[in-house]
Amino acid sequence: MQWPRNGTLNHDIITPMMHYLQDNGKWEEIPYLDLFYYLGRRTDWQKECGIMVLTVANEKCRGCENRDQKADYLVKYKDPGEDVSLLVSPSAPPLETASEEEGEEGGETREKGDGKSKQHTPISKRTRGHLVSKKGGREGGTHVMAPLREAVGPQGDRVMVKVPFSPNDLMIWKQSAGSYREDPDRTARVVKMVIKTQNPDWNDLQVLLDTLMDSTEKEMVLRAMTEKAREMIRLRVADGTLNELVPREDPEWDPNTARGHQALKGYQELLIEGVRTGIPKTVNWSKLYSVKQEKNESPSAFLERLKETARRYTSLEVEGEAGRLQLALIFMGQSQEDIRKKLQKLEGEDTRNLEKLLEVAWKVYNNREKESVRKQQASMLAVLQQAVGRGRDLLSMLQARIIFEGGRVKLEIPEENIGKMFIIKEVEPQPIREEIEQAVVPWVWETGTPGKSKAAQPVVVELKEGKEPVRLKQYAIKPEVRREVAPIIDQYLNLGILQECESEYNTPIFPVKKPNGKYRLVQDLRAINEITKDIHPVVANPYTLLTSVSEKFEWFTVIDLKDAFFCIPLALESRKYFAFEWENPDTGRRRQLTWSRLPQGFKNSPTIFGNQLARELEEWKTTQVTVPSMFYVVLQYVDDIFLAATERDICSQLTISLLNMLGQGGYRVS
Repeated sequence: MQWPRNGTLNHDIITPMMHYLQDNGKWEEIPYLDLFYYLGRRTDWQKECGIMVLTVANEKCRGCENRDQKADYLVKYKDPGEDVSLLVSPSAPPLETASEEEGEEGGETREKGDGKSKQHTPISKRTRGHLVSKKGGREGGTHVMAPLREAVGPQGDRVMVKVPFSPNDLMIWKQSAGSYREDPDRTARVVKMVIKTQNPDWNDLQVLLDTLMDSTEKEMVLRAMTEKAREMIRLRVADGTLNELVPREDPEWDPNTARGHQALKGYQELLIEGVRTGIPKTVNWSKLYSVKQEKNESPSAFLERLKETARRYTSLEVEGEAGRLQLALIFMGQSQEDIRKKLQKLEGEDTRNLEKLLEVAWKVYNNREKESVRKQQASMLAVLQQAVGRGRDLLSMLQARIIFEGGRVKLEIPEENIGKMFIIKEVEPQPIREEIEQAVVPWVWETGTPGKSKAAQPVVVELKEGKEPVRLKQYAIKPEVRREVAPIIDQYLNLGILQECESEYNTPIFPVKKPNGKYRLVQDLRAINEITKDIHPVVANPYTLLTSVSEKFEWFTVIDLKDAFFCIPLALESRKYFAFEWENPDTGRRRQLTWSRLPQGFKNSPTIFGNQLARELEEWKTTQVTVPSMFYVVLQYVDDIFLAATERDICSQLTISLLNMLGQGGYRVS
């Protein structure tokens, strides 16, 4: 038996060769032949491999005659009753041919003419089609359950057969997937790869899940699949019952029928989604913002780290439009200094195009030592002065440093102020329109008296275990400054925001002079912040938050809540932690005062207030807003509310409704 030196894609040559290898037990060579069979069937593979398949005009060429002679030789010496279907490589040495009695029922296994046993391939004789009992029914023994694989059928067509997973494959996939609890997305990618390349059936998928995760994790995946299937049934995007879509026992789908093939494909897709969403993701945006590009790290590697962190710790769809836009801003702000400066010079759509940012970053990365890049850094000062027209004031606002080094000028700006560079012109706030002012409750506007949320529950502050009370002496305050602060203290006492107390805790206060000459009362709560338990911060980055605003929104409203933290009450047992000493400038009496509301300077105040306001905004949107969500968006950053809409009427309607909700809820708007 001769095989072309460079192989062939001709089915008429591959099939006899498969018979030859099978008859001679050359099982290790069959996978090599399989590659040519699949390559001949997949034109897309041929294109990727650069293979051009040519046909010979003369059917009786010399090569064809040799091939026909080989085929005749095979036909001459082969059993005419042999089943030539399912010619695939077995996972183990062939089983001994089962001796079965001759009979009319259930199909005969011996040819009556010559008495020879009917031969099957090692795989085909184990399939359900060949396991037939004397009475015409299937045998009660177990069947080999293995991944589905294309093979040559009796008529030269393609059929699906099973090839078992090897223990080595399962071990490799287990190592590639890692811990499912720590990285569900990584495990989901491995499962997706196995399904795409192996096309496993129901039983094989259970084996795969048992290998990659423990029983508890598997149950979480199956529960997520069930929830997804229930949603698909409710939305009428899937036919069948819940048990048909996500069966808990082997449904025995036949992959060679259209219905069985479709059911198996649907189950595979549900499984991938179940693995991806089975374990609730721990959202921690701070992890994403802590990823900085290393000095010698390539831009592509840095971007991949950002994507991986976003998948693990955020709900961001990194391949979606919104996700790519947000990654572009993060990539720009957290790149190395030389790359970041170059990226900040891009304009328009380029600043939001991740591919463009990556292209520019690679150019800087590959040309770091060129003098032209350093000269461009020195020109930033002139660009800023020309764009804004207020040079020194702008540099002061940005906290910039100008460094003269080696005959060049270098401008350094802190990372937290980079976003301010995108503000070209300051826009004056517009006055409130008369129709809006007349349509809202009058007490929503600030009058000097802080509001109080009607829905907020008193906040209980918890201390870290083993922490002792904090007692810090009061700083010396000049008498004239104390007299300036006294009216503020008296006002808060009259409103009940401050209360007299006796506490083992004490932290100092210090007045801060404002630009208008008046003083603001500030308390140094750093010591209290050290001993109180942390609350995971959910305050979003304002520049990142604005990336979710689409260009279709053209009308905007910005609402700033007055004395926001004072709207949240403190529990009685927690007020003692915020006590401070106060000396009356007129009487000289010293006493301890404390806050009955959430104080400024407490580390958890922004998160506590932000969570409370977010709950009330969510309730407002679900119970009072009738406008479809595609026509508006509401964003919140601590005590600032941003409303954007596609049309002016929608913006006015939602602004009135939002202001009334805030007023009725006890808040005040400045």
